[in-house]
Amino acid sequence: MGVSKATLDWGGRPLVCHVSALLAASVGGPVVVAAAPDQELPRLPDGVRLIRDSCADRGPLEGLAAGMLALIDEVDLVFVSTVDAPLLHPELVSLLLRSLRVQDQIAVPIVGSQSYPLTAVWRLTALAAIRRSLEADRLRVKDLLEQCVTRFIDEEQLRAVDPNLDSLRNLNDPDAYREAVRVVGGRSSL
Repeated sequence: MGVSKATLDWGGRPLVCHVSALLAASVGGPVVVAAAPDQELPRLPDGVRLIRDSCADRGPLEGLAAGMLALIDEVDLVFVSTVDAPLLHPELVSLLLRSLRVQDQIAVPIVGSQSYPLTAVWRLTALAAIRRSLEADRLRVKDLLEQCVTRFIDEEQLRAVDPNLDSLRNLNDPDAYREAVRVVGGRSSL
């Protein structure tokens, strides 16, 4: 991307603030932003907590563990999102939360063969498997879908609440960012 995704402009505020505020309005519970130990972030919205990964350069799995640990005494499940998901629909968040059955540890969208474990609901019971993966230096989040009791939410269900699957768009390069800004009629900062 060339710049920190968290600081990209989204409607006049940093992307991390937009996504945090969107989630705060959607989940009805605490919101935690997990960041690398040395990552600089803008001031987060009131009520949003910043926590730091315990180890640098271990990717999203380290952040998932840090976020879950920060909430372990408060909740039994978390909605996980990346910072670069500005088009996340609250209805999709609700669908995933409703879809998690008692026996499930993860409710994850799947479109074709592509799963989205970083736009998913995770029970804190999955933390043991996450810790084992981190200890073994297996850092692929998708590997946990086979180790945990996972419920896949299919494309038909997803499109019922998010017809264009905008919630699953990530801004992985400047073109994707500019396209997402165009979708909402905004102005790009790149």
